[in-house]
Amino acid sequence: MRVVTFSNQKGGVAKTTSTYCFAAVLKSLGHRVLVIDMDPQMNVTLISKVPEDDLPRIYQVMVGEAEFPEAIRELEQFDIVPGSILMSSADKTFPEKNRNRLLKLALEKISDRYDYVVIDTPPSMGLLTVNAFAATNDLIIPAKAEILALSGIKQIYDLIREIKKKTNPDICIRGILFTQFTSRTNISSTMMEMATSMSEIIHAPIFETKIRSTVKVQEAQAYRESLFDMFPSSTAAEDYKAFVKEYLEVISNG
Repeated sequence: MRVVTFSNQKGGVAKTTSTYCFAAVLKSLGHRVLVIDMDPQMNVTLISKVPEDDLPRIYQVMVGEAEFPEAIRELEQFDIVPGSILMSSADKTFPEKNRNRLLKLALEKISDRYDYVVIDTPPSMGLLTVNAFAATNDLIIPAKAEILALSGIKQIYDLIREIKKKTNPDICIRGILFTQFTSRTNISSTMMEMATSMSEIIHAPIFETKIRSTVKVQEAQAYRESLFDMFPSSTAAEDYKAFVKEYLEVISNG
């Protein structure tokens, strides 16, 4: 089982869209895929149209009120452990024992059930993101070609170094994924140069695939619909398929 996390403390970089599309493409290729929504905003849960029910969610798993398998919903596009607004109180309610490793320990119980676990994280470097990093093999950083989206990458790198020392020596920053990308603008060229320098600092490449900017992504988000369901022929949908192909080639080469 390989755990992949999408994270950037800057919001609005298509982190949730990337999580959803990445998982959906993997599932379409025949892989067994589980999505975990660690974000209290629950956007990937909403896009996935998880039915309203009284079953446990990720919060109940994290505070020890439910076992991990009880929280899994089996959907057509992939399996998912839905998010919960209660996750916003994690700092106060998560148990003290192993509180940075709760997700990692929970995932060990289903390690033979999935090929990939894909985690969506909140736009912060707090306890929820630390838990995700502690369980992660590959970290993917979605970023827009703008200064604020890139400036937080160094902070992610600093946190990863701490996680490597204390909790998870196997985590790897697999790369930076540019989203909402327009190559024709001067600012994109400037930001690409900055990102290249940043990638050298954090010892992680920039993925060759760029998710091109298109209003279709925003329209799908506005309706809380899957990009692949609403606009399967859009440039962004094509780009996410290409990105998954690139990712699989990268990990196959070590």
